[in-house]
Amino acid sequence: MSLRRVFEDHGYRPEYGTFVIRDVPGPDQVRHPVGGLLAEYAVETQPSGSLARAGDGWVEGVAADSHHTVRIEVYDAPPDDDDLSEWDDVLVTPFATSGVARLALVVGGPIGEPIRLGPPGVYRVLFARRPVVAGNDPEGWPCEYRLRFWPVDAPPEPPRWLRRSDLLVDGRPASERGAFDGSYRRAITDVVMLALWAAESATPLTLEWLADRLLTTTATVRAIIEHPRASPVLSIDGDLDDVNAPLAVTVIAKEPRDVRAVKAAALPPRPASAVRQSTPARRSTPARQSRPGVRGVRPVAARPAIRRQDAAEAQERDAADAQEGQAPHGRLDNHPGGSTDPEQAG
Repeated sequence: MSLRRVFEDHGYRPEYGTFVIRDVPGPDQVRHPVGGLLAEYAVETQPSGSLARAGDGWVEGVAADSHHTVRIEVYDAPPDDDDLSEWDDVLVTPFATSGVARLALVVGGPIGEPIRLGPPGVYRVLFARRPVVAGNDPEGWPCEYRLRFWPVDAPPEPPRWLRRSDLLVDGRPASERGAFDGSYRRAITDVVMLALWAAESATPLTLEWLADRLLTTTATVRAIIEHPRASPVLSIDGDLDDVNAPLAVTVIAKEPRDVRAVKAAALPPRPASAVRQSTPARRSTPARQSRPGVRGVRPVAARPAIRRQDAAEAQERDAADAQEGQAPHGRLDNHPGGSTDPEQAG
């Protein structure tokens, strides 16, 4: 075992709470063929699961919308795992890749330099996370992420969770949860990824096997697959009363979203009598131009504002003022709130 390459980013800020690594596109991009449901966004599941997941050319992880430290290490063989006790959450999972990957954002695209993993094929990823400040919630505070990649033979071993800082599903009974309970939705994603990768190696599934891989209990696994939210993505056939009975698990592909063209309703034709005939506009003459280059604009003196008052009364006062040689009362300044011009006052 030897460390081949290291990539570090000390200011990675993910989008939508999701850590992302994607293959770098290339004209000759080739990956080991895996099931189509391992493609990104192929199944209607919660992103990242309870910690992380990987598929055909992509890796996702749970991450707060903060600045994180990311260290990516590339090995030519399985690395030594003696320090896993120093990390709060750890998962190891397969990853099909063209051999070149890159840190990325959900919609913002790739960032940083491409990382050369090796030849195209299947790799394993040891995904480890811990908060920068010990004791902080890793899903709400800056964290350290360390990802180790190394090549493996196909078909690969399915994912396995090695450490958890919290329970896969908290202790509330299922009867107290809604169909959109976040804890169960993430756990369902974990079961989906186990089923997809187990299919690559024809690994039989049982409640006992799933519980061991997920670091939880068989009762919790049964509650997960029986949760209402599981039915749109998982179909389970088997004896759930026997934890060692083989289960036939079918993962349901995401339905394509319909794109409907909305056609505006046609308006009835207007009768000829309702069509107003307009006369052609008159061209302005040079005498009517206010300034060179502006056609058809006539200078009009601004009208002074007048207070609202009885018109007859105003006329009588203006007539009386005219006899006395005073200005008519109706002519006031046009600046609301006072008789002082604000420009002059400033």
